Amino acid sequence: IQDFTSITERLSKRNSRDLLFMLTRYFTVMSYIIEAYEGAVGEILGDGILSFWNTPISVCRHQSKACLAALAMQQALKFLNAELDMLGLPCLHIRVGIHTGKVLTGNIGSFNKMKFGCMGDPMNVASRLEGLCKTYNVNVICSGA
Repeated sequence: IQDFTSITERLSKRNSRDLLFMLTRYFTVMSYIIEAYEGAVGEILGDGILSFWNTPISVCRHQSKACLAALAMQQALKFLNAELDMLGLPCLHIRVGIHTGKVLTGNIGSFNKMKFGCMGDPMNVASRLEGLCKTYNVNVICSGA
């Protein structure tokens, strides 16, 4: 979420429950879209979502589905922002980085705390692409890989 720190600061002066409500609505809508395009939500990372396709099950045309999901998320944000605006909450803008490649997937953690996840350079590249959205003033960047 772009400018999440300033959004958090503004909402904390009002009511911290507003921030939780806004994040819950945002994550609900975006997770639904990711899953509708056969993606998996791996983690909620503060104000971000780590998602992946083609693991733990194979997904045909996973690259296209990831890109279509990113576009659908941008479209859904228009409707979500209209709802947030009616409630007097700030509008959200998001950036998405998409990259494909071979990663290590599986249960990661300890005996007490474990999650299914992905590790590897492609994950880092996707994160860097998301960061480049700010530099190029765009909402989505997909690599050519």
